[in-house]
Amino acid sequence: MEPRPGTDVFARPEVYGLTIPDRYWYEGSSWLHNPVCYSANLTSEQIRDWVDRCYFEFCSPDFRSPDRMTALSDVTGEWSVPAMAEPAVP
Repeated sequence: MEPRPGTDVFARPEVYGLTIPDRYWYEGSSWLHNPVCYSANLTSEQIRDWVDRCYFEFCSPDFRSPDRMTALSDVTGEWSVPAMAEPAVP
């Protein structure tokens, strides 16, 4: 998970509840293996574990099976871009 320079998440991580300890993370290579941020609820290690889990579960052949995709069809609207809109900024 990398809040990218040029995005609002990178410019104002506190609005999103994130801490980016090294604002120049992109100049090194540690970001290839570990998240570059954390929150009050998730350490960078926990974020990495969830990213790994999502990757392995969502990219598995079982997850992409026609039966699973049919079962998920009722919730695909929740995955739309508007559902992931930016938080309100005061």
